[in-house]
Amino acid sequence: MQLLWAFCLSFFVLLAKAQTDVHVYLLEACPMAQFYGPTFRKLQHDFPSVRWTFVFPNSNDSLAAVQYLSKHQLSHAAILLEPAALEVWNADQPFAVSPSVVVWRNQEIVYRGAIDDAFVSPGKRRIIFQNHYLQTILEKSSTKPVNEIKPVGCLLSLPKS
Repeated sequence: MQLLWAFCLSFFVLLAKAQTDVHVYLLEACPMAQFYGPTFRKLQHDFPSVRWTFVFPNSNDSLAAVQYLSKHQLSHAAILLEPAALEVWNADQPFAVSPSVVVWRNQEIVYRGAIDDAFVSPGKRRIIFQNHYLQTILEKSSTKPVNEIKPVGCLLSLPKS
């Protein structure tokens, strides 16, 4: 009976916790996307309950996407090769940036933007970077949206409407 009670309690605790999904937007040829491979691997390890989807919207080459995930040892992740996936960016923005993220909790966007402040401009990296935006969002369990931090990186083309 105690075992059944413990199982039921743990089941309800899991149900009460907000499901977090992270969509990472990448252009596999972008040097900054390559830089973040180890960061994504660490975050996957630190947050095992997060569902990860790596979106390659400007690619029709699934092999390149698989090679990116394999090279950086990113497991338990989905791959999406879909230009329409960029629609979560603001309609008034003519582009999206690789690498960037969208974090969802309970099917609501809570954060959209940069992973951290490692880059000042494309190709120009900070020696010391202190703001780990994605990690901070994942550490918090809030479903309240956080202001977007503009990402720095390679441009991704948005689908034409």
